Amino acid sequence: MKTLRYIGFLAVAILFASCAKETAPEKTGKRIVFKAGLADVKSTASATGAFAWSEGDRIYALDIWGVYQQFTLTKGAGTKNAEFTSDEEIEGVSGYAFAGSADVYSWGGVYNYYLTSYYDESEVGQTHSPMVATIPDGPNPSLAFKHLCGLIKVTLKGFTGILTMVRLSSKDNAIAGDFIIQNIGTENACIETDEYGDREINYSMYKDVAGDIDFYFPVPVGEYGGFTIYMEGHDSSYNKFIDTYEIDKSVTISRGELRTVERTANITNN
Repeated sequence: MKTLRYIGFLAVAILFASCAKETAPEKTGKRIVFKAGLADVKSTASATGAFAWSEGDRIYALDIWGVYQQFTLTKGAGTKNAEFTSDEEIEGVSGYAFAGSADVYSWGGVYNYYLTSYYDESEVGQTHSPMVATIPDGPNPSLAFKHLCGLIKVTLKGFTGILTMVRLSSKDNAIAGDFIIQNIGTENACIETDEYGDREINYSMYKDVAGDIDFYFPVPVGEYGGFTIYMEGHDSSYNKFIDTYEIDKSVTISRGELRTVERTANITNN
């Protein structure tokens, strides 16, 4: 998950003092712990799709000074309900908490979520699912995260060799870039596609693979004219592996939906 960006206004008070020495204010902050629950996704391949927090996951929330603070998973890896502890001592948080693979910023009460078009080798296997939770009042509140997008999971089966690229391309609407979070604070909060952003999401890597491997692509809610999935790499003898799969039909992506595509490796001798 990526670091969040925040754009806002910072009011600066200029104090005119006499010769008296100023005393720095005493810190009153503390480490804040969130209990964070995950929503499942509805899978097109099975009745349910189970999600779990992973070691190293992070979530982000706005403190009372208007700065996004990072919270790192400290308990519950591999489960749907985990604990996240603030990296710094802070005095409080409010509003919304965010999780996922992108940057968030707000302007005039509107929240924008930046869906990246690029992942590297270290991010293979992560779901990158953008999520939001409303922060309730009280110390160490419990958060109920909800998915903002759908997901396309691409599984490459039976591949042995070096994988260098996996790409998902939309045939029309955007799947990466800046998007407004619609209906934030409600059950219908989501990120909707438009025609203005990027139409590709790439995994770029030099990854040694032996067996099956999964890639997750968060996709904004909406109607699409189809997708292209492209993969390339080579085996130990540098015989090329190239696979292109076309989804040449209209596809509707819903919030909290997991769509799966499986491809079997086929090495071409040079």
